[in-house]
Amino acid sequence: MRPSRADSPRAAGIDVGTRRAAYCSLSARGQNFDLWHMKSFAVKGDDILDRIENLAVQLIELLEEDRPAIVAVEDGYVGRNPRTSLTIGMARGVAAFVAKSTTPSAEVHLVDPSAARKAIGVARFGQSRGSAKAAVIVAVSRILCLTESAPDEDEADAAACAIFAAGRAWNL
Repeated sequence: MRPSRADSPRAAGIDVGTRRAAYCSLSARGQNFDLWHMKSFAVKGDDILDRIENLAVQLIELLEEDRPAIVAVEDGYVGRNPRTSLTIGMARGVAAFVAKSTTPSAEVHLVDPSAARKAIGVARFGQSRGSAKAAVIVAVSRILCLTESAPDEDEADAAACAIFAAGRAWNL
């Protein structure tokens, strides 16, 4: 049974992308978590400005519904292509701004992906990118007791950020 929304502060995680993004919100009950939302979505638009606007609109809707007490936005991606790094950075900045302006009382943090993986017990040392992603999916599924279907890569990254945020907020 879900706790009432009124007495259950939430932590949210956002995995930002310019083509796909993901959002996860959860609340803590002792060492267990209640999952509220886990959603990956297409970021639509003809150019980067349209996609950033679409990302903002979708995040505002999710954040207004959940009103998390803490939000973790995944940080730290630096690709080989400088243009890609810049556009992802723009989207990340918009996500952090939207989180802060939509939920002004919430703490908003940029979280390094390695810190989020560490929070769920996954280390990438010596692993390929694919096997690290698979390990994150397995760990998130286990921690959130997801028995019906596993999250996709983006959802798992957002969930890892939310779990990191919950641990930081509630000293789990």
